[in-house]
Amino acid sequence: MRELTTLTSQRHAERLAGYLVTQSIPSSVEDEDGQWVIWVVNDDDRDSAQKVVEAFRQNPEDSRYDAALVHARQQAKQKASVQRKNRRRPVDMTKRWGGHSWNTHPATTTLIVISVLVSIVCTDWKNLQQGMLGLPALCTNFESPILKSLFILEPVPIDPSSWLVLAPFTPVLYGEFWRPVTPIFIHFGVLHILFNMTWMYQLAASVEFAKGTRRYLMLVLILAVTSNLGECYWSLWNGRFPLFGGMSGVVFGIIGYVWMQGKTQPHQGLGLRQETIVFAVLWLFLCMGGAFGSIANAAHLVGFVVGIVLGARQALWKSMTQWMGS
Repeated sequence: MRELTTLTSQRHAERLAGYLVTQSIPSSVEDEDGQWVIWVVNDDDRDSAQKVVEAFRQNPEDSRYDAALVHARQQAKQKASVQRKNRRRPVDMTKRWGGHSWNTHPATTTLIVISVLVSIVCTDWKNLQQGMLGLPALCTNFESPILKSLFILEPVPIDPSSWLVLAPFTPVLYGEFWRPVTPIFIHFGVLHILFNMTWMYQLAASVEFAKGTRRYLMLVLILAVTSNLGECYWSLWNGRFPLFGGMSGVVFGIIGYVWMQGKTQPHQGLGLRQETIVFAVLWLFLCMGGAFGSIANAAHLVGFVVGIVLGARQALWKSMTQWMGS
């Protein structure tokens, strides 16, 4: 650090120091017995700074120095804000790396807990039915007001063909804005919920950890709405009432998202082994082929495609802009 010059006016010293900052010359001001000394941080900037001082002494009231001072103060505030955030970050990261589910992936934990609770509360345990492999069927109490409120449409007798276009949005217009999302919490069998919750805990939790809870929730919301709407329209188109549920659309969407993130942005720390992708695609086609009975295949396929697009969106956008610019 080198002494640059001394001024008798604090105002002039601050204006000059502010202008030096805007010229990419780091400097500081110190009060020494009523004299304001300006220091240059880097010795290599001394010659350039001296020219600025000479011009300043000729007209210290030039308006450009006022603007520079304002700009310098704004930069100082931004720098202080960043420093405060950085001081808090080690505490936050310590919590996240602590290994507790609520600190590392709170949203995923909440989604899993809600799904399990819905399965417990909305099952008719007095008249227990058998599901796949002889395991109990879940969410069988269709008289439950909770279960009714979670379906994308209220389970009432209607003519599906007359609802084809507007059906999924009619409840939303009446204030039931949650319905395009909440079918993800309904599971009809033990294997169904085990499969989905295992993927959520193993894969979705890592996405939340890497991307942050807010961005992760936005991803889940988009995948839930698009996959549920896809299944709803497919059911209505085929003359069936859309009594479907499950987190599978979100799960397949997250698989597609992580797959593309690993392909297009490996520096983000997300990715899947090729064997996992092969297994997921094989499972998708087995479901579509009817190997596991009545499955919400449209939700799976739509979620998978939307997840792929979201995971590769930056690469797709870059390719599109390059193509349009060529």
